[in-house]
Amino acid sequence: MATRVHRRAEPMPRLPFAVALAVAVVALVVALEFSPPSEQAAAEVDERPSNSPEVQYDTGYTEEEVALEIVEFGISKVVVNDLERLIIGAVVRNPYDRDLSAGALSLTAESERGDPVRIEDFYIGTIPPETSMNIGFVASGGGELPVERFELKAIEPSFLYSTTGGFGEGMVAAPTLPEVTLLETEPLLSPDGYRLRYQVDAVEATDVQISVLFRDGEGRLLGGIPAGAEPFSRFHDGWSASYLPVEAGRTLQHVDIPTAWIPEGADPDRFEVGPSA
Repeated sequence: MATRVHRRAEPMPRLPFAVALAVAVVALVVALEFSPPSEQAAAEVDERPSNSPEVQYDTGYTEEEVALEIVEFGISKVVVNDLERLIIGAVVRNPYDRDLSAGALSLTAESERGDPVRIEDFYIGTIPPETSMNIGFVASGGGELPVERFELKAIEPSFLYSTTGGFGEGMVAAPTLPEVTLLETEPLLSPDGYRLRYQVDAVEATDVQISVLFRDGEGRLLGGIPAGAEPFSRFHDGWSASYLPVEAGRTLQHVDIPTAWIPEGADPDRFEVGPSA
């Protein structure tokens, strides 16, 4: 509107009266076009407190806010292809009798001045009832901060979904995670490292993220990575994931772990392989 008025006013004499008239017309057009809606046009909206533990939908379907249980986590620094990376391993659990849609796991740290810093978020999807999951992530190097200042927290809320009622029925069912069993850890000659042979028993064909967790001789969790062939080369937007196609039934798999991927102090006899959503 303002452009059209300006173009029409441009050929007119440039007198103070003409300029004032053009400004008045623009102001009138703007007032008419962008005037706030009347009370009759305003829609009434019901507000719901943000801290409400349960959301009820018109269909009778509900979701309940709960806390994701982080059983343990470990973080270490490694150098891969001349780049420093953080490898994060965690064991999380859904202790409830319903599917749990997990919120983000947040990698946080304390700065040199003692200020909290939220570095990166990781998402693990839906966890079946009464199920523990091993998960491994790769993150940026974290600068000069020591790993002791890093923590893994469930900052975003998680939700339990109703098993019956409304549109939610059958739409948020957690995947049936396969059972993964580590069979053998053997040394590699080139490059230095280890080959992990494991067995996968799956109820149905699916894509699943297999993770490797590293522990020291006392069982303390040091970190973890996705078990794909190149988890560090897939580094993107702060996280790395390798989803592997798994056939129904029993299959034998393996993954090679170069020494550069293994955190200092890790015990090869305590490597773990497990599924994550």
